[in-house]
Amino acid sequence: MQRSVWVVLVLSAVVAAGAWYGFGRRSGGEGRAAAPPPEVTVATVSRGPAALSVAAVGTVRPIQSVQIMPLVEGPIIRVAFTDGQLVQPGQLLFEIDPRPYQAALDQAEGQQAQDRANLTSARLDLARAEELAEKRFTSRQSLDQQRATVEALTAAVKADEARVAAARVNLERTRITAPVAGKVGQAQLTVGNIARPGQTTPLTTINQLSPIDVQFALPQARLPQMHTANGQGPVPVIARDSQTGRTLAQGALVFIDNTVDAATGTVSMKARFANEDGVLWPGQFLTMAAQIDQRPDAVLLDPAAVATGPDGYYVYVVRPDDTVEARAVTLADLQDARAVVDAGLSGGERVIVNGQLRVVPGGKVRVRQTAPAPDQMPGPAQASALPQGAPAR
Repeated sequence: MQRSVWVVLVLSAVVAAGAWYGFGRRSGGEGRAAAPPPEVTVATVSRGPAALSVAAVGTVRPIQSVQIMPLVEGPIIRVAFTDGQLVQPGQLLFEIDPRPYQAALDQAEGQQAQDRANLTSARLDLARAEELAEKRFTSRQSLDQQRATVEALTAAVKADEARVAAARVNLERTRITAPVAGKVGQAQLTVGNIARPGQTTPLTTINQLSPIDVQFALPQARLPQMHTANGQGPVPVIARDSQTGRTLAQGALVFIDNTVDAATGTVSMKARFANEDGVLWPGQFLTMAAQIDQRPDAVLLDPAAVATGPDGYYVYVVRPDDTVEARAVTLADLQDARAVVDAGLSGGERVIVNGQLRVVPGGKVRVRQTAPAPDQMPGPAQASALPQGAPAR
C-alpha cells in the first residue's frame, strides 16, 4: 500500500513539472518581442555616360632643362637676372669680363689687315713679273717665286679670317644668354667669381615650364587598352595633387615607350600639359589618370555599396518587399565617385550603401534614408581604385 502511494506521488510530481515547464515556455515566448529589422541607407543604381580610367603615379619633367655652363674663362662682372625669374630666349644671364677677348679679336683683325695688304702688294708684284717674263726681262724662277708668295699670303689671309672668327666667338661667349624660355634657378656664381670651361657646377639651370610633361608608368597588362585608346585619338589625362586629390591640370598622352621594363613589368609614358598657370612644377609627384574608354550608357553604382568577398565584388540589393539579396557584380571601373558595372546590375535597383554589417541575405531591412544616385559623372579620368595592373572585374 505504501509503495502505491509513492508511485502516485512521483507521477503527480512529473505531471506538475511538465505543466510548469510548458507554462513557462508559453509565458516567456509571449513576453519577448521579435527583433526589428536593421535600418539601412540605400542608393539607386543609375545609367549614364562614364569615362573609364587607369591610375598611376607621375613625375613632372620639363621638356627642356638646360644647365648653363661657361665656355670661356674669366671673372664674372654681371649677373643679369634675379633667382627664379622667368626668362626668354636670348635674354642676358651672365657677363664675363670681355676685355681679354676684345683684345684678342683686335689683334686677329690687325694681323688680318696686314696680311691682306701684303697679299695686295704681292699680287701687284706678280702682275708686273708676268709682264716682264713675257718680254724675257726676268727669269722664270723669279716669276714662280712671286706666284708662291701670292699663294702663301692668300692662305695666311684665310687663316686670319678663321682666327678673327674664333676670337669673335670667344668675345660673344662672354655674354651668356638664355637658350630657351623658362624659369631660371639660383645663380651658383656671383660677381667676382671666376668662371671656367669644364667646371662641374653649372652657373644656373633653366627649366621650361610651359608646356610641360609628366612621366608615369603603367603595368604591361594595360598596354593593349592604351594602344586602343591612343589609336582612336588623343588620350585625355588628368593630373591630380597626390595629397589632396585636387585636379591640377588636364592634358593628353604624347608618348608610349617602345619597350617594357623587364625589371618592373611597366611601360613608360608621357602626358603633356599646357601649364600656362605654372601649377605643375619639375620634380613634383602627382596622381595621374588616363582615360582608356568612354561609355555613353553605363550602369553606375555608388562605390560605398561595393563589398569584396571570396568570389569577388558583390552588393546587397533591397527587393520591393524590403528583403535583401547578396548579388555578385562585375566592375569595369571603381573610382572615388562611382563604380561602373559590367554585369550583375542593370539600373534602377536599390543597393545598400550604409548598414551592411547587420544585414542577413533573405532578411528584411528598414530603409532609413536614400542616398543620391551617381547621375553626375566626374571628368574624363578619375583616379581608379582598382589594383593597378589587374584587369577590372
